[in-house]
Order: sequence, then structure tokens, then C-alpha cells
Amino acid sequence: MFDTVRLKAENIVVESVVLETLDAKVTTYLDKNTRLITDVYTFVCNRSPFVKYSTTTFVLEVELSIPKFIFSENIVLLTTRDVEFFYTLLSHQLRNVLKVDIDRSEWKVKRIDVCWNFNVGNKVTDYLFQLPNRNGNLAEQQQ
Repeated sequence: MFDTVRLKAENIVVESVVLETLDAKVTTYLDKNTRLITDVYTFVCNRSPFVKYSTTTFVLEVELSIPKFIFSENIVLLTTRDVEFFYTLLSHQLRNVLKVDIDRSEWKVKRIDVCWNFNVGNKVTDYLFQLPNRNGNLAEQQQ
């Protein structure tokens, strides 16, 4: 069963007009490799406690507890249907706030917390080796 995830999507262009409306912490720096001035926006987005966006790399990262995001608490056990609903809900939220459409196939999983009741028997090592090999599709990882 999944709890907290950190998802990353690349090549996401958020218009500067939209970024200016956010209540965000903005960090500006000169990228030593590209020599470009970069703004990194970090903010809370409704039920997503951590959202980060870079204006030069066009990378969007979101970290949240899936059960808390869906059910407003993290003690409800997720089903495969819930994971699919999570992507729909996240997509709607990002469309409303950032005016971007991100297909679930564009997300890559950077972090995933598997909670106590994800019983795999003596195959723990197999699961640990397989998790990084997926292209961020949580529904496939849960099966």
C-alpha cells in the first residue's frame, strides 16, 4: 500500500503570469552550467503540501500523502481504483492552479513510501529492486 510519493514531471511550461499569482517562496540563482538566471517556486497547492517548479528546467515536483490527498487523512487503505482517482484529482488541481495539463504517463516517481500492510512475504528484495525500474506508474506498481 502506498502513502507518500514524490512525483516529477519534465517539460512542463507554466506561464509567468500564473506563477506571479502564487503565494510561493521564490529562490533566484544563477545556474553555473547553463549561465541562466533560474527562479524556483516552492508552494502549497490546496491539498499538496509541497510543490516545486523551476523556470529554466521546466521541472514540476509534487510530494504528498496519497490517502491524505484523497481522503483528508492517511489511515484509509488505498485500492488500485484510488490510485487512478489520485491521478485524476491531481491533474484537476494542477490544471486549476497552474493551468497545465499533465498526463499520468508523464510523471516519474522519485520517492514512494510503502506502508506496513503491503505484505509481499519473502519477496521484499524483489519488490525493492523492481520499484525503481518502473516509469512512475503507481497503479502498475501496486499490482
